[in-house]
Amino acid sequence: MGTWKRYLPFAFAVLFAALSSLSAYQFLKDRGNVSHAATAGDTMPVVVAKVGIPLGKKLTEQDLKVLPWPRDAVPTESFSSVRPLVGRIVKSDIIEDEPVLSAKLIGDGENFSSLIPSNMRGVTVPVRYSRALKEILQRGTTVDVISMTEHEIGPPRTTVIAQKVRVLAVHGEGAGLGQDRDSRDMEVVLIVTPRQAGSLVTAMNHGVIQLAVRNEVDEASGSIETMR
Repeated sequence: MGTWKRYLPFAFAVLFAALSSLSAYQFLKDRGNVSHAATAGDTMPVVVAKVGIPLGKKLTEQDLKVLPWPRDAVPTESFSSVRPLVGRIVKSDIIEDEPVLSAKLIGDGENFSSLIPSNMRGVTVPVRYSRALKEILQRGTTVDVISMTEHEIGPPRTTVIAQKVRVLAVHGEGAGLGQDRDSRDMEVVLIVTPRQAGSLVTAMNHGVIQLAVRNEVDEASGSIETMR
């Protein structure tokens, strides 16, 4: 009996130490959870571009992803969910990981012409159909515009009349261009300046238009040359 009483204080000490350790563990665990919640509370979900999205693209789920964004830096016109964006049309290029804003999408009351920037024009030109060209051409493609005119005397004359022009739309083959056009022409809508629009109309009335696809990051702009 005396031996049991002698070890009683030691037993209480061990029990108290165990309870203290358990309480400390629970406190640290709870503090970690609070800290994690606070960190998560500092962000909000924001829809961004998964890849670069060109002007005129109809958005799909594959184009978008959701990222946590600092709460105090969330753009006012951003979206927190992908669903309301599917099917919307982009009216301004969006780079990879850039938040998708309503200002960069065609909105209610707007139409396809809203894709044309201010002080620019959309001109439809007929281009000789080519399967390879049709596979390359798409909305946002950058091209140079070449006209070829034939003369009764001498060889045809080829002229580069516009450079670094953006494609707004491509319409199949044989788009009802009239009896004076080949039934296998494609219709391509180009975004050009008013001056280039005049040159295109003149070229269409006097010859044939062809497009030369160029790399969109190529900023080189050579002189406009005429070849005979």
